[in-house]
Amino acid sequence: MIAYAGLIPCLLLLIVCRGEKAPRLELLQVLFQNGDRTPTSEERYPTDPYDDDYWKHMGYGVLTYHGKKRAYELGRVLRREYDDFLGEYSEEKVYPYSADFSSSKQTLAWVLTGVYPLGEEAQEEWSDPMPLRSFTMPHQPDRRNCFKPPRLHCRKYQKLLEHARRSAEMWRELIKYENFTACVRSETQVSYALPDNPSVAATHLLDNLRAVSSMGLERPGWCATRDCTDNLYSLASLDYDAQVQSAEMRRLFVGTILQVLLHNIEQGGAGDKKIYLFSALACNLAAVARVLGMLDDVPAVPSYADALILEKLRDETDAEQVYVRARYYEAATASLLPVKMTYNSKIGKLIKCLKCTKYCHHKCPLETFRRIVKPTRPTDEDYDCDIAI
Repeated sequence: MIAYAGLIPCLLLLIVCRGEKAPRLELLQVLFQNGDRTPTSEERYPTDPYDDDYWKHMGYGVLTYHGKKRAYELGRVLRREYDDFLGEYSEEKVYPYSADFSSSKQTLAWVLTGVYPLGEEAQEEWSDPMPLRSFTMPHQPDRRNCFKPPRLHCRKYQKLLEHARRSAEMWRELIKYENFTACVRSETQVSYALPDNPSVAATHLLDNLRAVSSMGLERPGWCATRDCTDNLYSLASLDYDAQVQSAEMRRLFVGTILQVLLHNIEQGGAGDKKIYLFSALACNLAAVARVLGMLDDVPAVPSYADALILEKLRDETDAEQVYVRARYYEAATASLLPVKMTYNSKIGKLIKCLKCTKYCHHKCPLETFRRIVKPTRPTDEDYDCDIAI
């Protein structure tokens, strides 16, 4: 009798474990950066060894061979990870949306082809040429595209950004790189932003070097070391911080994006939509990660074809309980990483407070996600900057 009594707790535990069910996936939203591309004209600098003549045959800001391949691989990862849920392709299942840049639109097409390949058998390995799936995107004027950075069209935001970049808080960090930025300015002869704002110049230079390295070209001598790249990365991260420094800036920059994501989660699962594919810019991805408090788990400066994945999950034992799970795809390592969100337990704002900072781990209740997103909802005045939902 004693021997059997000892088995009772184990049997009860076995029953409980067997009774647990994984939550049901109802919707996927994927926000990703463009794949590898050539530099843009604004990323070039006076001493750049790769001049206009070098790029005239390819063009500026154009998706490269590696960019197409990396975007396709992101699509294949999504297909492998969510195969049963996604099913076969139909326009009703997919909502594609892109920033109004050629590299973003091309990236979207290759990701979509990776998720839903053309032909009877999918190719795991990308090859060129390969049949590319076309898509229809909801038409909006450029100024109404929610991935267009507000610094390009919103005067209110431009003033706030200028103030943030010149703030004492910002310069306390920038002064640490004074010798480095002076050296960079001498070597590159950059005229934009330096010395007024070295973080802006650093972002452009880092993007230029990433493009050059991705294409297998020799890096210029002034930044041939890892320390140089790390310093540019840190400065670029500071500028991304500045872009969402205040609550008003967060509303203007990512308020619309987050409201769209929340709306889709609240409505998702009711219709035929399975997946939203959002081809965005690095600054969009960086801003969303900061506002949702994800920097403990994701890169401060996104890389080509990196992606943030938001899953809508419903509890199988309690149909009223809905969760949001965040994952991050790091393209350089082809890794899917679990992500937690950080928020302030008292007021729902992202502030540094040891006593009130909370972590919404890998399954975040929808109510908590609403609380995190709520402070970013644009006001009526914010709509004067041509923000559209």
